[in-house]
Amino acid sequence: INAGAGVTTHNAVIRDLRLDGVDTGAVGIQFGHGTAASPKAAVARVENVLCTRFTVAGIRAYTMQLSVLLNVESVANGGDGLRFEGGSTNYANTASQIISSRFKRNGGAGLRINNGYHIDFLGTHLELNEDEGGVIEQTANVSSFDTVQNITFKQCWFEANNLASSAAPASTVGQIRTGV
Repeated sequence: INAGAGVTTHNAVIRDLRLDGVDTGAVGIQFGHGTAASPKAAVARVENVLCTRFTVAGIRAYTMQLSVLLNVESVANGGDGLRFEGGSTNYANTASQIISSRFKRNGGAGLRINNGYHIDFLGTHLELNEDEGGVIEQTANVSSFDTVQNITFKQCWFEANNLASSAAPASTVGQIRTGV
């Protein structure tokens, strides 16, 4: 959704779709563009979508605003299931909801956030990911647009994550790792 430079996309709907990267595609769905001067993807609705076998992330958000992901699955990707990240943009990921979605069996984290404000996860499952179920971290490029605030998890399920680290204490397996 709006992976081009300098364009704003509003009211996009993606519904009932299966995206397969066949282990060569980088990203299944991307909101915004990480290097453009002022990209923005607002008021998007992604519903009943499966993203699988992408090398970087099933879903990547640079500038997802006022959007909803409903019943979305991001499974068996080489990188993260869902990644919110900053870029050289003037916009952050804000005021979005991820509802009844599943991020599992990914090579990275089920969810990785280094840029986001007011993002709600409701009934989301994060399980069997190689890294933690959720990683919330500040990037090395600290700016007002690479900040994480007001992230909520309600009725979410974290199970058997951090599979790549056999040295991880049992108390941290499946948890959220923060570095903010």
